[in-house]
Amino acid sequence: MVVLWLDFEGQILYANPFFESLVGRSLDSFVGDDWFSSFLPTQDRERIRRLFHDSLAEGSVDGNVNSIVTASGELREIEWHARLSTEDDRQGLVCIGKDITESLRADKERQSVERALGDFFDTSSDMQALYVVDGEQFLPLAFNRLCRENVGRGHANGHVEAEKMNREQLLLRLNAPKSVIEDELSHFREAAKTLEARRYRQGSWGRGEQGCSEITLTPSLDQNGKIRLLWTSRDVTLSWQAEEALRNSQALLVESQRLSGIGSWELDIAAGKLTWSDEVYRIFNIQKDEIGPSYSDFLAVIHPEDREFVDKSYNRSLVDKAPYEIGHRLLREDGQIFYVVERCESEFDDAGRPIRSFGTVQDVT
Repeated sequence: MVVLWLDFEGQILYANPFFESLVGRSLDSFVGDDWFSSFLPTQDRERIRRLFHDSLAEGSVDGNVNSIVTASGELREIEWHARLSTEDDRQGLVCIGKDITESLRADKERQSVERALGDFFDTSSDMQALYVVDGEQFLPLAFNRLCRENVGRGHANGHVEAEKMNREQLLLRLNAPKSVIEDELSHFREAAKTLEARRYRQGSWGRGEQGCSEITLTPSLDQNGKIRLLWTSRDVTLSWQAEEALRNSQALLVESQRLSGIGSWELDIAAGKLTWSDEVYRIFNIQKDEIGPSYSDFLAVIHPEDREFVDKSYNRSLVDKAPYEIGHRLLREDGQIFYVVERCESEFDDAGRPIRSFGTVQDVT
């Protein structure tokens, strides 16, 4: 804390050790000097001199902020509170100052960051909204452009009204189903409770077509310790439709293989990883969670009298770099014998080394 004592002309009568340390000068070097010309920037001197005389006339001044110049030429920002003293041994203006340079710099940096984030926020291709947690409510602080357009659709001044609603009220206004509202609020509560980001998917509603959004909730604490939640919604309809198509295709493949009695398999030779379709497991009468499987597991299912033949046929196809088709028997654990037709092809790298084999197994029993 700075303590400074000026006479009625603005000459320095006293300064405490903190001020000496702050400006890098000893009291002996400036006591009796003019305060304004000794420590104030040239452009501020007349303004502060007028304020000084006003303080003498009014008896006090509170909250004025001005720069002072240190011995090294650095500017420090001081917030002043001054009182007029008319005591015989202490006449003049007694000033108490607080160095707020660092806090002002931090505020400027924060404002700069917030402006930069605001520009990014508003130009984002995702819908985004910033909420603050207030008890059990989630109150909006800001919507980006895309979000404002979306929540305001179909309403005059819609986004203005929406920005006054808590999250639940907004979802009700958008005619969200009850299940969606409950699910959304549970994610908000969990993110606020754990301060951990959450990601989930949400289907569209009321648009006449199917769609899907990926929602991300990112919590943070503001400078006052209040919890903020950045809600980001990204349209992932195309990838969701592709995933749905893939799942449907896989389901159709499984059903087709079941009806035809043909299973498919693939062997990653370098990794030693063998993959069977569901129908292969059914033909071999093996539960999916029982084995890996591996090439040795495959050989173990083959009838002992056919095992060497099957193994040699596969290895010869690798040497000859040619596909093959063979028939052989399976011996199940329950003693039943089944007949299958196996087809196989392999792929090779530029050096001629086998890298992948794939084929089918058909139950012809």
